[in-house]
Amino acid sequence: MRLVLDWLPIVGRSSVKAVCGLAETLPLLDLEEEDWQSLVLALLACSPYHEAAETRCWATLVLLSLDRSNAVHRILAAKVVSTLCERFSSASEGRRTRDFGNSLAHRVKTRALQALAVVLPLMGEKEEKELLQWLCSSTVQEQQQPSVRYFLEWLMALLVIRNHGLSNYFLELCREGVEQRPGCVASFLASLSLLACHVSDKELLEKCITYVVPWCMAPQYNSRLYAQLTVINIWRHYDEFLTVEEFFNAALLYKISLKTSLPFTSAADESLKATHAAAWVTKAAKVGGVEIVSSEDTGGRKHEVIVVGSLLNKATNLGGLCRTCEVMGAKLLTLPSLALLRDQAFVGLSLSAHNWIPLVEVKTNDVKTYLRDQKLAGYTIIAVEQTAHSVSLANFSFPARSLLLLGNEREGLPCSLLQEVDACIEIPQFGVTRSLNAHVAGSLCLWQYAQQHNGSSSNLQRIKIKLPE
Repeated sequence: MRLVLDWLPIVGRSSVKAVCGLAETLPLLDLEEEDWQSLVLALLACSPYHEAAETRCWATLVLLSLDRSNAVHRILAAKVVSTLCERFSSASEGRRTRDFGNSLAHRVKTRALQALAVVLPLMGEKEEKELLQWLCSSTVQEQQQPSVRYFLEWLMALLVIRNHGLSNYFLELCREGVEQRPGCVASFLASLSLLACHVSDKELLEKCITYVVPWCMAPQYNSRLYAQLTVINIWRHYDEFLTVEEFFNAALLYKISLKTSLPFTSAADESLKATHAAAWVTKAAKVGGVEIVSSEDTGGRKHEVIVVGSLLNKATNLGGLCRTCEVMGAKLLTLPSLALLRDQAFVGLSLSAHNWIPLVEVKTNDVKTYLRDQKLAGYTIIAVEQTAHSVSLANFSFPARSLLLLGNEREGLPCSLLQEVDACIEIPQFGVTRSLNAHVAGSLCLWQYAQQHNGSSSNLQRIKIKLPE
Protein backbone atom coordinates (compact mmCIF):
# COMPACT_ATOMS: atom_id res chain seq x y z
CA MET A 1 0.00 0.00 0.00
CA ARG A 2 1.32 3.42 -0.85
CA LEU A 3 -0.14 6.41 0.98
CA VAL A 4 1.20 9.73 -0.29
CA LEU A 5 0.51 12.66 2.01
CA ASP A 6 0.18 16.11 0.51
CA TRP A 7 1.27 19.18 2.48
CA LEU A 8 -1.57 21.24 1.03
CA PRO A 9 -4.06 21.95 3.84
CA ILE A 10 -7.21 20.23 2.55
CA VAL A 11 -5.69 17.28 0.69
CA GLY A 12 -3.08 16.79 3.41
CA ARG A 13 -5.74 16.61 6.08
CA SER A 14 -7.50 13.74 4.34
CA SER A 15 -4.30 11.81 3.66
CA VAL A 16 -3.03 12.11 7.21
CA LYS A 17 -6.42 11.02 8.51
CA ALA A 18 -6.12 7.91 6.38
CA VAL A 19 -2.69 7.02 7.77
CA CYS A 20 -3.86 7.68 11.32
CA GLY A 21 -6.88 5.47 10.85
CA LEU A 22 -4.79 2.59 9.52
CA ALA A 23 -1.89 3.04 11.98
CA GLU A 24 -3.02 0.21 14.25
CA THR A 25 -3.30 -2.34 11.45
CA LEU A 26 -0.71 -1.07 8.98
CA PRO A 27 2.85 -2.24 9.79
CA LEU A 28 4.12 0.81 7.85
CA LEU A 29 6.35 -1.48 5.80
CA ASP A 30 4.76 -0.15 2.63
CA LEU A 31 5.48 3.51 3.38
CA GLU A 32 7.88 4.82 0.80
CA GLU A 33 10.06 7.94 1.00
CA GLU A 34 7.32 10.18 -0.38
CA ASP A 35 5.04 9.03 2.45
CA TRP A 36 7.17 9.99 5.40
CA GLN A 37 8.48 13.09 3.58
CA SER A 38 4.85 14.15 3.18
CA LEU A 39 4.23 13.33 6.83
CA VAL A 40 6.97 15.79 7.77
CA LEU A 41 5.50 18.42 5.45
CA ALA A 42 2.15 17.94 7.18
CA LEU A 43 3.83 18.42 10.56
CA LEU A 44 5.37 21.68 9.30
CA ALA A 45 2.21 23.01 7.62
CA CYS A 46 2.39 26.77 8.18
CA SER A 47 -0.55 28.05 6.19
CA PRO A 48 -2.58 30.69 8.07
CA TYR A 49 -5.77 28.74 7.35
CA HIS A 50 -7.50 26.55 9.91
CA GLU A 51 -6.95 23.48 7.74
CA ALA A 52 -3.16 23.71 8.30
CA ALA A 53 -3.60 23.47 12.05
CA GLU A 54 -5.90 20.49 11.66
CA THR A 55 -3.39 18.85 9.32
CA ARG A 56 -0.66 19.22 11.93
CA CYS A 57 -2.94 17.68 14.56
CA TRP A 58 -3.61 14.57 12.44
CA ALA A 59 0.08 14.25 11.58
CA THR A 60 0.95 14.47 15.28
CA LEU A 61 -1.56 11.70 15.99
CA VAL A 62 0.31 9.52 13.51
CA LEU A 63 3.50 10.01 15.51
CA LEU A 64 1.71 9.34 18.79
CA SER A 65 0.37 6.08 17.38
CA LEU A 66 3.88 4.71 16.80
CA ASP A 67 5.19 2.05 19.19
CA ARG A 68 8.75 2.11 20.54
CA SER A 69 8.80 -1.70 20.75
CA ASN A 70 8.14 -1.93 17.00
CA ALA A 71 11.43 -1.85 15.05
CA VAL A 72 9.71 -0.58 11.91
CA HIS A 73 8.14 2.27 13.84
CA ARG A 74 11.54 3.21 15.28
CA ILE A 75 13.04 3.30 11.77
CA LEU A 76 10.22 5.56 10.59
CA ALA A 77 10.72 7.81 13.63
CA ALA A 78 14.45 8.09 12.89
CA LYS A 79 13.68 9.12 9.30
CA VAL A 80 11.18 11.71 10.51
CA VAL A 81 13.70 13.13 12.98
CA SER A 82 16.39 13.36 10.31
CA THR A 83 14.06 15.14 7.91
CA LEU A 84 12.80 17.54 10.58
CA CYS A 85 16.39 18.51 11.42
CA GLU A 86 17.14 19.12 7.75
CA ARG A 87 14.03 21.27 7.36
CA PHE A 88 14.96 23.26 10.46
CA SER A 89 18.52 23.88 9.25
CA SER A 90 17.42 24.93 5.77
CA ALA A 91 14.66 27.26 7.01
CA SER A 92 17.05 30.20 7.42
CA GLU A 93 19.04 29.41 4.28
CA GLY A 94 22.34 29.55 6.12
CA ARG A 95 21.81 33.02 7.60
CA ARG A 96 23.38 33.73 11.00
CA THR A 97 20.98 36.59 11.70
CA ARG A 98 17.82 36.04 13.69
CA ASP A 99 14.63 35.31 11.76
CA PHE A 100 11.81 37.82 11.89
CA GLY A 101 9.09 37.01 14.40
CA ASN A 102 6.23 34.94 12.93
CA SER A 103 8.06 34.69 9.61
CA LEU A 104 7.85 31.47 7.60
CA ALA A 105 11.29 30.39 8.82
CA HIS A 106 10.30 31.10 12.43
CA ARG A 107 7.11 29.04 12.13
CA VAL A 108 8.83 26.13 10.36
CA LYS A 109 11.46 25.95 13.09
CA THR A 110 8.84 26.05 15.83
CA ARG A 111 6.76 23.28 14.19
CA ALA A 112 9.87 21.13 13.65
CA LEU A 113 10.92 21.34 17.29
CA GLN A 114 7.36 20.63 18.45
CA ALA A 115 7.33 17.49 16.33
CA LEU A 116 10.74 16.45 17.68
CA ALA A 117 9.36 16.65 21.20
CA VAL A 118 6.56 14.28 20.21
CA VAL A 119 8.80 11.71 18.53
CA LEU A 120 11.52 11.84 21.19
CA PRO A 121 10.29 8.76 23.17
CA LEU A 122 10.77 6.59 20.08
CA MET A 123 14.48 7.28 19.76
CA GLY A 124 17.28 4.92 20.71
CA GLU A 125 20.45 5.84 22.59
CA LYS A 126 22.48 6.45 19.42
CA GLU A 127 19.79 8.67 17.90
CA GLU A 128 19.45 10.59 21.20
CA LYS A 129 23.18 11.37 21.22
CA GLU A 130 23.10 12.52 17.60
CA LEU A 131 20.05 14.69 18.26
CA LEU A 132 21.67 16.24 21.34
CA GLN A 133 24.71 17.17 19.25
CA TRP A 134 22.45 18.71 16.60
CA LEU A 135 20.46 20.71 19.17
CA CYS A 136 23.66 22.13 20.69
CA SER A 137 25.00 22.97 17.25
CA SER A 138 21.75 24.77 16.32
CA THR A 139 21.95 26.75 19.55
CA VAL A 140 25.51 27.84 18.80
CA GLN A 141 25.31 28.57 15.09
CA GLU A 142 22.29 30.87 14.96
CA GLN A 143 20.64 33.55 17.04
CA GLN A 144 17.14 32.15 17.34
CA GLN A 145 13.80 33.73 18.14
CA PRO A 146 12.89 33.30 21.85
CA SER A 147 10.26 30.61 21.22
CA VAL A 148 12.72 28.57 19.14
CA ARG A 149 15.45 29.04 21.73
CA TYR A 150 13.12 27.85 24.51
CA PHE A 151 12.31 24.67 22.57
CA LEU A 152 16.02 24.00 21.97
CA GLU A 153 16.82 24.48 25.66
CA TRP A 154 13.99 22.23 26.80
CA LEU A 155 14.78 19.46 24.30
CA MET A 156 18.45 19.43 25.36
CA ALA A 157 17.39 19.14 29.00
CA LEU A 158 14.77 16.50 28.18
CA LEU A 159 17.30 14.27 26.44
CA VAL A 160 19.61 14.28 29.47
CA ILE A 161 16.67 13.78 31.86
CA ARG A 162 15.67 10.68 29.89
CA ASN A 163 19.24 9.41 29.64
CA HIS A 164 21.61 10.52 32.42
CA GLY A 165 24.44 8.83 30.57
CA LEU A 166 24.46 11.78 28.17
CA SER A 167 25.34 14.28 30.94
CA ASN A 168 29.12 14.25 30.41
CA TYR A 169 28.67 14.51 26.65
CA PHE A 170 26.23 17.40 27.09
CA LEU A 171 28.59 19.35 29.37
CA GLU A 172 31.39 18.83 26.88
CA LEU A 173 29.16 20.15 24.09
CA CYS A 174 28.36 23.16 26.29
CA ARG A 175 32.05 23.95 26.74
CA GLU A 176 32.79 23.60 23.03
CA GLY A 177 29.75 25.69 22.08
CA VAL A 178 30.66 28.56 24.38
CA GLU A 179 34.15 28.66 22.91
CA GLN A 180 32.62 29.13 19.45
CA ARG A 181 30.00 31.71 20.50
CA PRO A 182 30.11 32.93 24.12
CA GLY A 183 26.68 34.52 23.79
CA CYS A 184 24.97 31.12 23.71
CA VAL A 185 26.00 30.28 27.29
CA ALA A 186 22.64 31.56 28.58
CA SER A 187 20.82 28.82 26.65
CA PHE A 188 23.08 26.10 28.01
CA LEU A 189 22.65 27.44 31.54
CA ALA A 190 18.87 27.49 31.04
CA SER A 191 18.99 23.82 29.98
CA LEU A 192 21.01 22.94 33.08
CA SER A 193 18.51 24.83 35.23
CA LEU A 194 15.64 22.82 33.72
CA LEU A 195 17.66 19.67 34.20
CA ALA A 196 18.26 20.44 37.88
CA CYS A 197 14.52 20.83 38.46
CA HIS A 198 13.75 17.30 37.27
CA VAL A 199 16.56 15.07 38.49
CA SER A 200 17.65 13.88 41.93
CA ASP A 201 20.92 12.26 40.91
CA LYS A 202 23.47 13.98 43.18
CA GLU A 203 26.41 13.02 40.99
CA LEU A 204 24.74 14.68 38.01
CA LEU A 205 23.90 17.77 40.06
CA GLU A 206 27.52 18.02 41.17
CA LYS A 207 28.67 17.97 37.55
CA CYS A 208 26.17 20.68 36.70
CA ILE A 209 27.15 22.99 39.53
CA THR A 210 30.85 22.51 38.76
CA TYR A 211 30.15 23.85 35.28
CA VAL A 212 27.75 26.61 36.37
CA VAL A 213 29.49 28.24 39.35
CA PRO A 214 32.31 29.97 37.37
CA TRP A 215 29.67 31.67 35.24
CA CYS A 216 28.29 33.37 38.36
CA MET A 217 31.30 35.69 38.06
CA ALA A 218 31.05 36.29 34.31
CA PRO A 219 31.47 39.89 33.12
CA GLN A 220 28.13 39.81 31.25
CA TYR A 221 25.07 40.54 33.39
CA ASN A 222 22.84 38.12 31.46
CA SER A 223 25.25 35.22 31.92
CA ARG A 224 25.65 35.94 35.64
CA LEU A 225 21.88 36.08 36.12
CA TYR A 226 21.25 32.76 34.37
CA ALA A 227 24.10 31.11 36.30
CA GLN A 228 22.88 32.38 39.66
CA LEU A 229 19.32 31.18 39.00
CA THR A 230 20.70 27.80 37.95
CA VAL A 231 22.70 27.53 41.18
CA ILE A 232 19.52 28.30 43.16
CA ASN A 233 17.64 25.52 41.34
CA ILE A 234 20.43 23.04 41.99
CA TRP A 235 20.61 24.19 45.61
CA ARG A 236 16.95 23.30 46.14
CA HIS A 237 17.60 19.72 45.03
CA TYR A 238 20.86 19.11 46.86
CA ASP A 239 20.78 18.81 50.65
CA GLU A 240 24.50 18.88 51.43
CA PHE A 241 25.21 22.57 50.90
CA LEU A 242 26.02 24.79 53.86
CA THR A 243 23.15 26.81 55.29
CA VAL A 244 23.30 30.61 55.33
CA GLU A 245 23.99 30.60 59.09
CA GLU A 246 27.01 28.36 58.65
CA PHE A 247 28.78 30.98 56.55
CA PHE A 248 29.08 33.16 59.66
CA ASN A 249 30.72 30.45 61.74
CA ALA A 250 34.11 30.36 60.06
CA ALA A 251 32.76 28.08 57.34
CA LEU A 252 35.43 29.17 54.92
CA LEU A 253 38.14 27.97 57.33
CA TYR A 254 36.51 25.03 59.04
CA LYS A 255 33.46 23.31 57.54
CA ILE A 256 34.26 23.80 53.87
CA SER A 257 37.82 22.58 54.40
CA LEU A 258 36.51 19.39 55.98
CA LYS A 259 34.11 18.76 53.10
CA THR A 260 36.93 19.15 50.55
CA SER A 261 39.27 16.69 52.35
CA LEU A 262 41.83 19.45 52.84
CA PRO A 263 41.39 20.16 56.56
CA PHE A 264 42.61 23.52 57.74
CA THR A 265 42.73 22.30 61.30
CA SER A 266 42.00 19.24 63.36
CA ALA A 267 38.38 18.12 63.42
CA ALA A 268 38.64 18.01 67.20
CA ASP A 269 39.56 21.69 67.39
CA GLU A 270 36.41 23.55 68.49
CA SER A 271 37.91 27.07 68.51
CA LEU A 272 36.93 27.92 64.94
CA LYS A 273 33.41 26.62 65.42
CA ALA A 274 32.94 29.07 68.29
CA THR A 275 33.87 32.16 66.28
CA HIS A 276 31.38 34.90 65.45
CA ALA A 277 31.15 37.65 62.88
CA ALA A 278 32.83 40.97 63.69
CA ALA A 279 30.71 43.59 65.46
CA TRP A 280 30.76 45.98 62.51
CA VAL A 281 28.93 43.42 60.38
CA THR A 282 25.74 44.26 62.24
CA LYS A 283 25.80 47.88 61.05
CA ALA A 284 24.20 47.61 57.62
CA ALA A 285 22.07 49.60 55.25
CA LYS A 286 19.76 47.76 52.87
CA VAL A 287 19.93 48.77 49.23
CA GLY A 288 17.58 46.96 46.84
CA GLY A 289 17.42 43.72 48.80
CA VAL A 290 21.21 43.41 49.20
CA GLU A 291 22.85 44.52 52.42
CA ILE A 292 25.94 46.66 51.90
CA VAL A 293 27.92 46.60 55.11
CA SER A 294 30.42 49.41 55.70
CA SER A 295 33.24 49.67 58.21
CA GLU A 296 32.64 52.00 61.18
CA ASP A 297 35.73 54.10 60.51
CA THR A 298 34.57 55.51 57.16
CA GLY A 299 31.07 56.91 57.58
CA GLY A 300 30.68 57.70 53.87
CA ARG A 301 33.39 60.38 53.97
CA LYS A 302 33.19 63.26 51.47
CA HIS A 303 36.12 65.29 50.20
CA GLU A 304 36.21 68.98 49.36
CA VAL A 305 36.77 68.37 45.67
CA ILE A 306 34.38 69.56 42.96
CA VAL A 307 34.42 68.06 39.48
CA VAL A 308 33.19 70.18 36.58
CA GLY A 309 31.98 67.96 33.75
CA SER A 310 29.82 70.56 32.03
CA LEU A 311 32.05 70.69 28.96
CA LEU A 312 31.65 66.98 28.23
CA ASN A 313 28.89 66.06 25.79
CA LYS A 314 28.85 62.23 25.82
CA ALA A 315 26.38 60.66 28.24
CA THR A 316 28.57 57.57 28.67
CA ASN A 317 31.57 59.65 29.77
CA LEU A 318 29.44 61.63 32.20
CA GLY A 319 27.82 58.47 33.58
CA GLY A 320 31.18 56.84 34.20
CA LEU A 321 32.55 60.05 35.71
CA CYS A 322 29.54 60.25 38.03
CA ARG A 323 30.25 56.75 39.27
CA THR A 324 33.94 57.57 39.90
CA CYS A 325 33.05 60.80 41.72
CA GLU A 326 30.72 58.95 44.08
CA VAL A 327 33.23 56.15 44.72
CA MET A 328 36.06 58.61 45.40
CA GLY A 329 33.87 60.75 47.68
CA ALA A 330 33.76 63.95 45.61
CA LYS A 331 31.69 66.81 46.99
CA LEU A 332 29.65 67.27 43.81
CA LEU A 333 29.68 66.91 40.03
CA THR A 334 28.41 69.48 37.57
CA LEU A 335 26.54 68.41 34.44
CA PRO A 336 25.59 70.39 31.32
CA SER A 337 21.97 69.34 31.92
CA LEU A 338 20.11 67.37 34.58
CA ALA A 339 18.08 65.85 31.76
CA LEU A 340 20.93 63.33 31.56
CA LEU A 341 19.36 61.59 34.55
CA ARG A 342 16.72 60.31 32.12
CA ASP A 343 19.30 59.14 29.58
CA GLN A 344 19.73 55.36 29.68
CA ALA A 345 23.35 55.63 28.52
CA PHE A 346 24.15 57.86 31.51
CA VAL A 347 22.21 55.77 34.02
CA GLY A 348 23.67 52.54 32.67
CA LEU A 349 27.25 53.72 33.28
CA SER A 350 26.63 55.44 36.61
CA LEU A 351 24.65 52.47 37.98
CA SER A 352 23.11 53.98 41.14
CA ALA A 353 25.87 56.54 41.79
CA HIS A 354 23.68 59.46 40.65
CA ASN A 355 21.44 58.76 43.66
CA TRP A 356 24.27 59.25 46.16
CA ILE A 357 26.20 62.31 44.97
CA PRO A 358 24.98 65.92 44.55
CA LEU A 359 24.62 66.80 40.86
CA VAL A 360 24.49 70.47 39.83
CA GLU A 361 23.40 71.73 36.42
CA VAL A 362 25.88 74.24 34.98
CA LYS A 363 25.33 75.09 31.34
CA THR A 364 28.38 75.18 29.11
CA ASN A 365 28.04 78.95 28.65
CA ASP A 366 27.88 79.45 32.44
CA VAL A 367 31.07 77.54 33.32
CA LYS A 368 33.24 80.70 33.47
CA THR A 369 30.86 82.33 35.95
CA TYR A 370 30.73 79.15 38.02
CA LEU A 371 34.55 78.98 38.17
CA ARG A 372 34.79 82.54 39.40
CA ASP A 373 32.16 81.93 42.08
CA GLN A 374 34.00 78.86 43.36
CA LYS A 375 37.33 80.72 43.37
CA LEU A 376 35.74 83.34 45.62
CA ALA A 377 34.57 80.49 47.86
CA GLY A 378 38.19 79.42 48.35
CA TYR A 379 38.59 76.73 45.71
CA THR A 380 41.71 76.24 43.60
CA ILE A 381 40.79 75.84 39.93
CA ILE A 382 42.78 72.97 38.41
CA ALA A 383 42.46 72.15 34.70
CA VAL A 384 43.22 68.69 33.36
CA GLU A 385 44.97 69.94 30.23
CA GLN A 386 48.42 69.78 28.67
CA THR A 387 49.94 73.25 28.37
CA ALA A 388 53.42 74.79 28.30
CA HIS A 389 53.33 75.16 32.10
CA SER A 390 51.32 72.09 33.10
CA VAL A 391 52.57 69.95 35.99
CA SER A 392 52.78 66.15 35.95
CA LEU A 393 49.98 64.52 37.94
CA ALA A 394 52.57 62.42 39.76
CA ASN A 395 54.26 65.60 41.13
CA PHE A 396 51.22 67.75 41.78
CA SER A 397 50.00 68.41 45.33
CA PHE A 398 46.23 68.93 45.44
CA PRO A 399 44.88 71.59 47.81
CA ALA A 400 42.07 70.31 50.04
CA ARG A 401 39.55 72.59 48.32
CA SER A 402 40.19 71.69 44.70
CA LEU A 403 38.02 72.09 41.61
CA LEU A 404 38.82 69.74 38.72
CA LEU A 405 37.93 71.20 35.32
CA LEU A 406 37.67 68.68 32.48
CA GLY A 407 37.72 69.73 28.83
CA ASN A 408 35.52 68.63 25.96
CA GLU A 409 36.19 65.17 24.50
CA ARG A 410 37.19 66.58 21.11
CA GLU A 411 38.12 70.25 21.57
CA GLY A 412 39.60 70.21 25.06
CA LEU A 413 39.48 73.43 27.11
CA PRO A 414 38.75 76.74 25.33
CA CYS A 415 41.29 79.53 25.78
CA SER A 416 38.72 81.68 27.56
CA LEU A 417 38.55 79.16 30.42
CA LEU A 418 42.31 78.54 30.59
CA GLN A 419 42.65 82.14 31.71
CA GLU A 420 40.53 81.35 34.78
CA VAL A 421 42.50 78.37 36.09
CA ASP A 422 45.14 78.42 38.84
CA ALA A 423 47.05 75.33 37.67
CA CYS A 424 47.11 72.79 34.85
CA ILE A 425 48.00 69.15 35.32
CA GLU A 426 48.88 66.54 32.73
CA ILE A 427 48.94 62.76 32.96
CA PRO A 428 52.21 61.14 31.86
CA GLN A 429 51.76 58.85 28.86
CA PHE A 430 54.09 56.17 27.53
CA GLY A 431 52.23 54.85 24.49
CA VAL A 432 51.49 56.11 21.00
CA THR A 433 47.86 57.22 21.44
CA ARG A 434 47.59 61.00 21.74
CA SER A 435 45.30 61.33 24.73
CA LEU A 436 43.18 59.57 27.33
CA ASN A 437 39.39 59.38 27.44
CA ALA A 438 37.96 62.34 29.39
CA HIS A 439 36.29 60.08 31.95
CA VAL A 440 39.49 58.08 32.46
CA ALA A 441 41.59 61.25 32.86
CA GLY A 442 39.19 62.62 35.47
CA SER A 443 39.19 59.30 37.33
CA LEU A 444 42.99 59.20 37.54
CA CYS A 445 43.07 62.74 38.94
CA LEU A 446 40.38 61.94 41.50
CA TRP A 447 42.28 58.85 42.62
CA GLN A 448 45.46 60.90 43.08
CA TYR A 449 43.51 63.47 45.09
CA ALA A 450 41.97 60.75 47.27
CA GLN A 451 45.40 59.21 47.86
CA GLN A 452 46.72 62.53 49.14
CA HIS A 453 43.75 63.42 51.33
CA ASN A 454 42.61 60.09 52.78
CA GLY A 455 45.38 60.10 55.37
CA SER A 456 45.98 56.33 55.24
CA SER A 457 44.74 53.29 53.38
CA SER A 458 42.92 52.18 56.54
CA ASN A 459 40.35 54.91 55.93
CA LEU A 460 39.25 53.39 52.63
CA GLN A 461 35.78 51.95 52.71
CA ARG A 462 35.50 48.22 53.20
CA ILE A 463 32.48 46.45 51.75
CA LYS A 464 30.88 43.14 52.54
CA ILE A 465 27.89 41.74 50.70
CA LYS A 466 25.28 39.80 52.61
CA LEU A 467 22.74 37.88 50.55
CA PRO A 468 19.09 38.45 51.55
CA GLU A 469 17.49 35.56 53.44
